Amino acid sequence: MNKRIIIASILGLFPLLSTANADQTADPANACVQGQCSWIESVNTLGQKHGIRLEKVPSDGIEQYLPIGRSTETGIPESIQGIWWLNFGQKGDLLASFAVAEWDAQKRIATLPVYGVGAFSFHGTDVGASSYYPLLATQFRYEFKFSDQDRFATITPSLKILGLRVSVPESIVKLTMRLQADGNWVRDTRFFGQRTPDYNLVRIVTPEGFRVPAYKEYLKVAEEFSYVAVKGE
Repeated sequence: MNKRIIIASILGLFPLLSTANADQTADPANACVQGQCSWIESVNTLGQKHGIRLEKVPSDGIEQYLPIGRSTETGIPESIQGIWWLNFGQKGDLLASFAVAEWDAQKRIATLPVYGVGAFSFHGTDVGASSYYPLLATQFRYEFKFSDQDRFATITPSLKILGLRVSVPESIVKLTMRLQADGNWVRDTRFFGQRTPDYNLVRIVTPEGFRVPAYKEYLKVAEEFSYVAVKGE
């Protein structure tokens, strides 16, 4: 199976995340054409349009590069504050932070730009850069709608196609997550009604910035380096 589809499926995305729907680089004369350069070069060429680039950082200490969501700063629910490990049970698992999410307190909705600065970490490899590229190209984001005292959320993915933002209907992909215990969410993904294996979203850094024991477990499977999106120069 195509490695980008594998990564997309793990994240609960879908194969429509392809460069076929990607924005084109602004200046073809200076563009890095995929196939003639590395994925990280392609990402950072495309990122010039959005003021974003990928930076390789040590996975051990990544909390220095991913922001930590605190309710006093962002308004997001206490149940999603901190830094989270997407524990797929494989090498190179990813991290996420809701600190950069736009929070609508009235609707209890957190909108998180997956491609955005400080939102996710990606494997510090060519696979990581190639999986990030379609997220940036389509400005992919998640909309988390919380209920049950912020212990349950439905997740709506959306992306830009030809300049228009399109939400993915539940008939194609249905994403939910439920808080199983403090610091541990269970993620449920269904493609066309078919359930894929669940995975856990585990807090490794508290809202106060302290590591918890799960951090050591994350480092056992993490690549030595990770990519994080930062503001372009």
